[in-house]
Amino acid sequence: MKAVYGEYSLSRSTVPEWRKRFLEGCELLEDDARSGQANRLITPEIIAEVHDLVLNNRGVTVDEIHRLLGISVGTTHTIMHQHLKFRKICAQWVPHQLTAEQCNNRMALSLSHLQSYREEEYGFLSHIVTGDKHGVTTLNRKASVRANSGNMRLHHLQRNQRPCTLVLVRS
Repeated sequence: MKAVYGEYSLSRSTVPEWRKRFLEGCELLEDDARSGQANRLITPEIIAEVHDLVLNNRGVTVDEIHRLLGISVGTTHTIMHQHLKFRKICAQWVPHQLTAEQCNNRMALSLSHLQSYREEEYGFLSHIVTGDKHGVTTLNRKASVRANSGNMRLHHLQRNQRPCTLVLVRS
């Protein structure tokens, strides 16, 4: 049968099962309904509800969305990652792609930096402070480490969190 029908042929274990079902009077080829939580289809309304929840609270968890809307964790995960294109960075949901406004802001900031470079050459670089987890780990890892410089603060990430790079610009 594989030679004739290829991937569409039934497996050896399926043939006796279907034979038994047809002898019992079953004429449908679809699977029987399973017990447990019914699967809800991913509809535009559900996607909009999840989107509203995330916009109101970027720190909301998949489990909280699942409980609030009554949809499965898997469905919530699918909506977040495949439909809304969000991912979690530093415990907050952020879009995979920048919005038009974010692109414009990034372009304006880049042009501002370019203008500063043309006016001050490398002097403007002293106004940009960067740091990450590896730059402030000299003190106790469990304590919150603060690197104060004027009105700026870098907070040390807990050891079990992923590194997160911060870029702070002095005003």
